[in-house]
Formats: sequence, structure tokens, C-alpha cells
Amino acid sequence: MCRTFVIQLGRLGDVIQTTPLLRELAARGDAVDVLVLDSVHTSLLGCPAVANVITISDQLKPLDEAIACGFPHRRIPIEAFDLLAGLHLPPYDRVIHASHAPLGCWLSGKTHCTNPDARYGGIILDRECLYLGPASAYRIAVLQFREQNLFNLVDLIRAIPGIAPPSAQPRLYANQSSELPFDLPRGRRVALNPGTSDAARCWPAENFACLAEALSTAGFVPLLVGAPSDLELCEKIAAAARFAIPIFAGRTTITEMAALLARCDLLVSSDTGAAHLAAAVGTTVLGLYGASAWFAETAPYGSNNIILQTSLNAPMSAISFDSVFAAAQNRLGRISAVELRKVLVAQNQSAWETLIDSPYSADPLGGLTYSAVHSDSSTDGERFAHSLRLAFANKFFTPPVPVEAGRRDLDAQSIPELVARTFDRMQTTATLCADSVENGIGRNEIQSAAKALLVATDKIRVLVNKSAWRALGPVIHDLDWQLRMLPELGPAATFRAHANQYASAALVLRSANAYQMDASKKPPHGAKP
Repeated sequence: MCRTFVIQLGRLGDVIQTTPLLRELAARGDAVDVLVLDSVHTSLLGCPAVANVITISDQLKPLDEAIACGFPHRRIPIEAFDLLAGLHLPPYDRVIHASHAPLGCWLSGKTHCTNPDARYGGIILDRECLYLGPASAYRIAVLQFREQNLFNLVDLIRAIPGIAPPSAQPRLYANQSSELPFDLPRGRRVALNPGTSDAARCWPAENFACLAEALSTAGFVPLLVGAPSDLELCEKIAAAARFAIPIFAGRTTITEMAALLARCDLLVSSDTGAAHLAAAVGTTVLGLYGASAWFAETAPYGSNNIILQTSLNAPMSAISFDSVFAAAQNRLGRISAVELRKVLVAQNQSAWETLIDSPYSADPLGGLTYSAVHSDSSTDGERFAHSLRLAFANKFFTPPVPVEAGRRDLDAQSIPELVARTFDRMQTTATLCADSVENGIGRNEIQSAAKALLVATDKIRVLVNKSAWRALGPVIHDLDWQLRMLPELGPAATFRAHANQYASAALVLRSANAYQMDASKKPPHGAKP
């Protein structure tokens, strides 16, 4: 049996999104211990995939900033060492850091691991912070190509170990109370969660008040839910409505909130822990995403959820009331997909439905895919993004399968193929440099070639901002971060590691190109069967 330590020092939603990884590790026979913040640990209690839930106080989170600033200078606060000693952690066969917390990175590097090559995710070693494993580096890079990324965070976390394609059906877990400390009104309940930790992510309060009235008129029972910090906002919404709306914000623990959401037909919420809690207990979610939230990264995990998406950094008020009410009616079975699409088109609103195991998007990772609700067809950019997902999913576990040299249906003059050929030349140059270093010859030529590789990488990075190249952003930025995450190596080993990364990037591009050509002969991604 493999003993695995998973560190997840994130908020409630982050912890819930890690539970499919915990399930899959347990299904492989691992005994899994999980380190989480004390404020969210109850959500994991009773999870059969977890051997031990280990907690630390939320008051220790300020160590993140101190560690982030201090580790390059080998200055780690004594409180971090005291914390580590107090945890009394045993040796582990595998250590996985599933969050981005600097404290978690430091703990990941300090936890005794019997296999030095079995650490995954963010890790601080000496004065260096690395994200180990292809999927970990991709998670860091994704912030630079969010609109081309089609991997949900749950699936990227599942891919972090890179051991083998997951074998279990991905499912979230959240502990829920068997009873509630209050009675709920009868009828088909719709939970409205108006608050977030970031005010910029909140849909306007007056819109929530109008939505509650419209739902009530349509025969549903709206409820206002949320954390204690959301109570004032919920009271403001209730005061603006023309009828009494039950308020449950601040009246539930995490496990009681899960039980409450399980008793609702729908949750309307922005990207918050409540959305992931609802998905974990099987309640359909209507997500309102804008500001800094992007549907493909953090949509609630599971089928039948729907996300209304604004442009990144657009105000939440850009999501119209008509779009939200129509989407709610559709999820509640009152209007058809065709009727919903008419409203979305009229409002110029993008909407995406979540789906697990889509027949049009099978890949080694599996997991969550998205279907455009606002359109019955997909764009070239969306199709290529889907093809890149397939290519990257292969890369997370094994190198992408090279495209057969004899295939003549691929466009040799396409931008992906032209860039792939550039990476071929860079791979050849890096390999020659490695050979020259090992043979001790051509020092000036090596320096010149190394400089040329850096210049070529910089030029490609600049070109990706041009419209014709934008679709290649995932490959180019991922390559950039894979190179940044290389550990400190000798000159020859560094050149060979670069050569391998150039070759991998070329293969991802060619695989995506081939997948797109094959997809053109099948129903397009987003099309309805």
C-alpha cells in the first residue's frame, strides 16, 4: 500500500475540487492523509477515500506571505518549523501539493518522502520554488491563456501525479448533515447565493431581488443563502423584494449548508465555495461568471450545470437579468434549450453547459467538458482549443503520440505545423549544444546557439499575442513554464531537458492539428447529438 500525503491549504471550493483526486488515489490502493485549514475540514469528514484529516489553524495563513518573500533568501519564519514539528508527520511514499499556497509548497518540500521523485505540485526546495509534473506547470501557465484553456481545475488536480490515466469515475465529495436546525419552506426551492469574498464577483443585489420575485411568480420558492459575511447583503436583497424571502445566510455550518443545498432544485451563484458544495451534493448550479472567474477553469463539476460568462474582467452587471431568469427556467424544466438560446442571442450572452464524458471529447484524462448553449455550432478557435485539450491530456501521462510522417491530409503550411517545425530546429540546436558540452568543444558556438534559442523563444512569446497566433497560446506559454520549472542541472543536462521540451511542444501542436483534422469529419464540439 502506498501512503500518500495531500496538502490542500485552499478555501472550501478548493478542498471540494480536490476530492476526485483523493477518490482516485484511494481506488489505486493508497492510504491518503490530507492537510487542510481547520475552517473547512468538516467538509471532508466521513470521506471514505481519506485515512486521516490533518488540520492547521487559519491564523497560520499569514505565513504564506512571509515564506513567499523569504524563501529565496533562506529566511523561513520559526513559526513554520514549529508548525511542521507539531504535525508529527510520518514518512510518506508520495507527497502531492494541490494548492498554490507558499506554506504548502514549503511543507511539501520538508515532509519526509521515501521516494525523492514522488513529489508533485508546488514545492520549495532550498531557494527554489518548482511545480513538479506537466500538469502542475500547466496550472501555472494557464493564467496567460485562460480563454483558450478547456481544462477544469478538478481535472488538472487529478492529473498532477501523472502516474496513469484515472480509472475511477470522477465525483466530488462533501460531508452533509442528516438534519437541519430549521424547517425549509415547501415547494421547488431555488437557493440564491449573492455574496462572494470579492465584491467584484457579485451580481447586482437589485438583480437578485428581481430574480427572487420572478421565480416566486413562476411558482418556485427562492431562498437566500450564504456565509455569515453575506447576511447584510441578503438582508438588503430581501428588503428590496416585494415579498418575504427566507434568509438562511449565516445560519448553517458547512455540513448544514451542504444539506440545505441538497434539498434545492437549483443554486444561482457566482464562483464561490457554495457552487462547488452544491455540485458535490448533486444540485444543479447556474453560475454567474465574470470579473476574474472563467467557466472552463472553475465551473461546478458534474453534468447539467450552466455558466453564464462575461468577458474576463467585465463587470458582473454585464450579465442581464433576462439571461439569468431564462437559464434558471431552462434548468428547472420550464423552457426549452431553443427558447433559452433565443434569449441568449438577443442579450449577446455566452453560456456553457457542463458535461462529463462527452462522446465528442474523450481523452485519457476524461472529466468535464463544455457545450456552448448560446450557439448550435462552434468556431474554429473553439475546435482547436478542444484539440489542444486532447493533446495536452496525453502529455500529462505519456508523451503525445507522433503524427504519422505519411499523413498528407495535414496542412503543411498551417501555423501549428510551421511553429512545430521551428521547435524541431530548436530541439536539434539544443541537442547539438548538449553533445558539444559533453565533448568539451565549441564553447563560443555553444554560447551563440544558447543565445539564439533564448531569442527564438522570446520572439514566439511575442507573436502569440497576435490574433493569428493566439490559439497557440497554451502550447507556447506552457513550454515557457515547463522550462522555468526545470530543476538546477548541469549545462549538458539543461540543454537536453530543453531539447525534450521543444520536442514535446512540437508533438502537442502536431497532435492537436491531427485531432482537428479528424474532428472535421465528425459532429463539431458543442453540437447537439
